[in-house]
Amino acid sequence: MEISMHSYGTGACTISSDKYHKAYCCSVEHDWDVAIERLLSRSSFRVITSPYQLRVSDITEIKVFDGNRAMMVTIKTTDGEAKQVKAVCSSEDTFDLRKGVFIGLAKYIAPDDSMTPEGYESLAKCMTYYKDWSKLVDKAIRQYEKSCKEAEKKAKIQQEEKEKAVERWAKNFAKVQAKKKAKKDEFVRAVADAIRISSEKKEESSENEGEKEDHTIKKDRYEIGDRVLIKQWNDMVAEYGVYKSGNIKTELSFTPGMREYCGNIMTVSLVDEDGAYKLKDAGFWFSNDMIEGAVQE
Repeated sequence: MEISMHSYGTGACTISSDKYHKAYCCSVEHDWDVAIERLLSRSSFRVITSPYQLRVSDITEIKVFDGNRAMMVTIKTTDGEAKQVKAVCSSEDTFDLRKGVFIGLAKYIAPDDSMTPEGYESLAKCMTYYKDWSKLVDKAIRQYEKSCKEAEKKAKIQQEEKEKAVERWAKNFAKVQAKKKAKKDEFVRAVADAIRISSEKKEESSENEGEKEDHTIKKDRYEIGDRVLIKQWNDMVAEYGVYKSGNIKTELSFTPGMREYCGNIMTVSLVDEDGAYKLKDAGFWFSNDMIEGAVQE
């Protein structure tokens, strides 16, 4: 075994495995873990120097991906450059943000891929023992947590605004639908009222006609004293027709001068042999076809 470290970056000595054992292990234990702990505990042995000596001035950004299984650490160097290093959490390990950042720093320090994943973990663990590196990492984590809270707050505000927008849209839509329904209901009511009024008029007309029919009796010959209903002018025109002179073509011509008696109830005052009638208060003779019928009392 040999540990070799450069004086400008990661160490100050080279030590062989035999010397390593003799210096830090007893002959009986032969325990490498004990030997490593004794080696690191010596004040004269420094595995990691300060961040500044390794050209690290700050950790500007931490991004976590893939459901907390990987992260990207952006490291700012002393000359102003920004380098990104990726750290991936293995399937058997539990994600640890702080550990991941230290592994990212370890990969920055040893970027040639000459170390195994276990080697990077060991180097990262060594770095946690130093205050300068711990302060740097803890500061970056605080900034990351702050940015996460701000992003969460922003997302919450956006979600609330979206929900409010949806709520406003729903209210406006409901108002529009309510107006449409009100107009539709008004139209339906208007149609229903029109149908009802028309039906009532028809019923009223039918009742009037029924009353007329019920209260008048058509006779072949009326007698003196009978109260009779004179037909309407238009009904006789439709039934009998009109001469060029303007008289209606009844048995005895119904003249325009007789129109004032149309629809009136009059009393028979005289009956001649041919079946013509004189009506009280009228100076004309009336034939049977001009009379609707005798009015029942």
